[in-house]
Formats: sequence, C-alpha cells, structure tokens
Amino acid sequence: MADESKEDLDKFLSKIDDIHRIVQNLSSNDTNEVSKAMEQSDVLLKEISKTGFDRTIINKSSSESTQQQQQMSPNAFMSALEKDAQERSENRRKNKILADELKTKGNNAFHQQLYNQAIDYYTEGLKLKKDYDILYTNRAQVYVKQERYKDAIDDCNWALKITPTFIKAYIIKGKCLMNLNEYDCAKEQFIQAEEIAIKNFESINIRRMIKGT
Repeated sequence: MADESKEDLDKFLSKIDDIHRIVQNLSSNDTNEVSKAMEQSDVLLKEISKTGFDRTIINKSSSESTQQQQQMSPNAFMSALEKDAQERSENRRKNKILADELKTKGNNAFHQQLYNQAIDYYTEGLKLKKDYDILYTNRAQVYVKQERYKDAIDDCNWALKITPTFIKAYIIKGKCLMNLNEYDCAKEQFIQAEEIAIKNFESINIRRMIKGT
C-alpha cells in the first residue's frame, strides 16, 4: 500500500513540469503557442479528473505490525506539493548553471577549432538541460564545420521544437539544405526566418508605440 501511495504521489507531482510549461505558454506573445497551451491544459485537466489522486499516506506504528491508512490533510498535501516544486525549481536552476558553463567551454573549443571537443561539451550540457535550444544550434554549427549537414539539420529541428520562432535555427538549417542541394527547402527556411524577424520588429514597434517612446 505504501508503494502504491508513493507511486500515485510521484505520478501527480510529475505533472508539475507540464503545468509550469503550459502556464508559461499561456502568457506567450505567440497566439499559436497560447492556443496550443489551452488545448494541452484541457487534456491535462481531463486526465487529472479522470484518474484522480489518492491523497493518503501510510504510517507504520512502531508498536504494531499493521499499517493504517490516514487521510492527508489539505495543508500537508499543499506543503508536500510546494516542497517538491521548490526542489524541482532548484534542480533546474543548478542544471542551467552547469549547462551554461558547458556551453561556454563548447564555444571556446569551437573558436579553437576543437570541434569534437565542442560537440562533447554541448552534448553534456543537453543531458543536463534537454530543452536548451541554443545548445542544439551551437552543436549544429559544429556539425556544419564537419560537413555533417544531416546531423546539423536534426539539431535545428530539435531547437525549433523547443522554440518555433528561433531564427538562428532556421538559418543554419537553410544553409545545410543548400549544401545538400535542396534549394527549394532551403529557401523555405530563409523565408520563415525573415517572416519571424519582421514579426519581431513589428512587435517591438508596437510596444514602443504603447509606451510612447
């Protein structure tokens, strides 16, 4: 029973990252991201309401061999939830710092033309922070130097899954496609990059107008 309760709690807490990501996307300036986040939130809420959550804990009495199931109080539950969220946030913060250090080492190796070493640094950084789009495009640039264009395209695709408006990823991908003689596809990437750049520029101008600057 204790294992089952712990498993239920772990399953519930595992959704925290999903909830955090959805909330962030709901406040995005990208209407597509907001729409997608709304759909994801509906799915998540339906899943939670369907599966439910057993807010119970198992206590073992030192004087008894039997186990008693007790109802977890709302305060205790929220306290456990908050603690887990804080731990996850702290782990993400530490991993981001370590990933940044590896990114710097990778950049230095790249400038010294130590390409294999640079790849190793970027790869280690991605193990710590899998959603670090810049590490993907940085590694893609190394692959370009090694003429590993398909590997570079794969990394650009991953970066774009994380950040669909990442201009650098479109440009690197476009250059790779040109080297593979896929000129029409390359042109599409450059057009995408240009359209995003224009939208960003328009967004900046709108904000300036709102602020009166």
